[in-house]
Amino acid sequence: EAVARQAAIAIENSRLFESEQRARARAEKSEATVKNTWASITDAFIFLDREWCYQYGNDKAIELLGMQRDQLLSKKIWELFPGAAGTTLEHELRLAMDKLQTRHFENHYESWNKWFEFHAYPSTEGVSLYFRDITQGKRAGQAINKAEERLKLIATSTDIGTWYCDLPFDKLQWSAKTKEHFWLPEDAEVTINTFYERIHPEDRERTRQAIDESIVKRSTYDIDYRTVSDSGEVKWIRAIGRGFYDENGNPVSFDGVTVDQTARKAADEVLRRTERLATAGRLAATVAHEVNNPLESVTNLIYICQNEAGLSEHVRKYLKLADEELRRVAHIVRQTLGFYRDESAPQPTDLATLARDLIMLYQRRFKTRQVELITVLEPGVVITVVASEIRQVIANLLSNALDASSPGERVSITIRQSGQSAQIEIKDTGHGIPAENLKKIFEPFFTTKHEVGTGLGLWVSKSIIEKHKGTIQVESSTETSTHGTTFMVDLPQAPEAALSAQQAISNSTD
Repeated sequence: EAVARQAAIAIENSRLFESEQRARARAEKSEATVKNTWASITDAFIFLDREWCYQYGNDKAIELLGMQRDQLLSKKIWELFPGAAGTTLEHELRLAMDKLQTRHFENHYESWNKWFEFHAYPSTEGVSLYFRDITQGKRAGQAINKAEERLKLIATSTDIGTWYCDLPFDKLQWSAKTKEHFWLPEDAEVTINTFYERIHPEDRERTRQAIDESIVKRSTYDIDYRTVSDSGEVKWIRAIGRGFYDENGNPVSFDGVTVDQTARKAADEVLRRTERLATAGRLAATVAHEVNNPLESVTNLIYICQNEAGLSEHVRKYLKLADEELRRVAHIVRQTLGFYRDESAPQPTDLATLARDLIMLYQRRFKTRQVELITVLEPGVVITVVASEIRQVIANLLSNALDASSPGERVSITIRQSGQSAQIEIKDTGHGIPAENLKKIFEPFFTTKHEVGTGLGLWVSKSIIEKHKGTIQVESSTETSTHGTTFMVDLPQAPEAALSAQQAISNSTD
């Protein structure tokens, strides 16, 4: 029995030993599996007990912390890394440990100048902490933010707007500046239909074609077009952009910028006009040079005719008017050639007398065109001016009024005193000037009389009036019942001229 009992005990001990060996093998295998798992993950992993001591760290953690494993294990985190005290890291880890709350946060470790992302998972034994270096991503994000801030600065300090459009086109993302370019408020929602509706009708189709061509050919989209407000105002906009494509080559977006070109377009137009004026000036000087000699001959012939014996007073009066007109032409020729500047000094001039002589020259033209000419010439309106230049203005306005009138219509010229100013009003009942042309009529070379007009008459007239410190205004209507145009010239009087005018009116009344 004793032997049997010893044998049974020996067998049981053997079984227990084998069981223990198998359990130890399984534990070692599990531990190896866990170690391999921690070693294989890309994130760093450490375990801190409730005394804040390192109990485990995988290879990635050892690499990021820059320590040997035996330097790390069983050491307190605050002793090894005193710079972590008082940071987000300490605050979040203590919350996780004390409150048993899972925490996710980022922390910048200043001594290393690195950013880390942390995920803390607490338990009754301590805290499991996953972390990774996100410095490169942070710096890339900061660079992107800086670029975006610079872009915003450029967009707000200049006249550049941005637009982003997912394909196919539906809702469009526009900056406030781009919306301003299209006469839209900042809170406006923009669709592809809004875009085309705001573009000038003459520019829509070529803009549509430019967008399609840019997407299909993968080329730069660069175009100028006009945008129109609800009230009809126009801006010139330059749009630059291109399409963006996925890995399969399919277009996914169409993005770019807009720039207000209105001021540049206006400057270009001024430059073109200046160049045309310079060309016209050279041509005029050439023509004036050729006209000067025969003009002197005609002037001499008129002088001879005026002194012919037996000449009737009627013919002599017309010869005198012809001589005055030739002198005015000679004056213009000499000015054009640059022989002198403002040689003719301003003189007190009776506007009614000046206009009356000029009207005699135009009466035949008005009768031929069957247009009635009405004159209201207040006597004694005396003003200090260069008479030939004011005569040129009145002639220009009368000629334009006649050209705008049809048979049976009327043209009136009124000269009156208005305070310390003299007013010249020339009014017709012709077809009127369309609104889109009204703001251009004083621009050089703008004309609607393409067969005979030069586009310089009103520009020259305005220059003469402004030279005399006066103003010229125009009102016009194309309505069926109220069509016609009125030009109003206002010329200030020098004190002595105003006094002479008052004396002339008083004498006339007496």
